[in-house]
Formats: sequence, structure tokens, C-alpha cells
Amino acid sequence: TAHPYERQRNSDSLKALNSYVEQVARGITPRSTSVEFWVKDGEHLTRIDALLPSTGSLGPLFYAFSLITEEELKAGTGREDVSDTNFLEWLRDTVFEAVKIAEQHESLKLRIRESRANIEHKYQLASLQVIWVSQQEQVALVVCL
Repeated sequence: TAHPYERQRNSDSLKALNSYVEQVARGITPRSTSVEFWVKDGEHLTRIDALLPSTGSLGPLFYAFSLITEEELKAGTGREDVSDTNFLEWLRDTVFEAVKIAEQHESLKLRIRESRANIEHKYQLASLQVIWVSQQEQVALVVCL
């Protein structure tokens, strides 16, 4: 699988972000949290880091992704300034769903690897490659005897 380290870092950071947002949504002062995301930029992966402060501000994350300017970041909004908890609930739910999908993805990859090994062993194949051929998760198998 391409970029396993980066995928794991994204998954870990999504979990940390989910916890951070959940604390803010509950009115709990969160711990400062460091997140690291890897995003595809054309053919390359780019690392994006953000340190989320104990004030509950998501500004550093928004700034890291170029969603706000440096001036907007400096003006900042901490937990005490956030009046729209619907946004925080939406963000928490979105991050939770992303974490869930990432975990399902890892589980499916493990099942595919195990199934491939079982088929190779059962039919005495030198190798069996599983190739994703479309966004609809259709699979093509390449058998090498």
C-alpha cells in the first residue's frame, strides 16, 4: 500500500482532532494538541502541521490549511468566543466519521491481505495481486502461476 506512514499519521491526527473538538464542544478546556496531516498536492505528499492551543481555537489548523490569513489567526477565536456549537458538533461528527472510515479501510486492507495469502497457498500460486480499478471499489485480480 502506498504511503503507510502518512496514512497512519493522518489517522492518528484525526483521532487527536476528534478528541480535541469533543472536549471543546463539551465545554472542557482541551490540552494543547499537535496534529500532522499529509495531503496530496498533485503527485506529491505535503506535510501540514498545526499546534492546537488549550484555548480551544481551531485557528492554527485553519491557518495551516490556508483557510484563514495570518491576520485572522492573530485575531483568533478561543473557546470562550465560539458561539456556534453547531459548527463544533458538525466538525466533531465529521472527524469521527473520517476516523471510522480510516479504521474500516485498515480493516479491509488486512482482510484482503489475509484472503490473498490464503488463495495463494490453497491454489499454490506464486503471487496474486489485488488492484483497485475504480472509485466504486471494483477489484481486478492478477494471477501469476
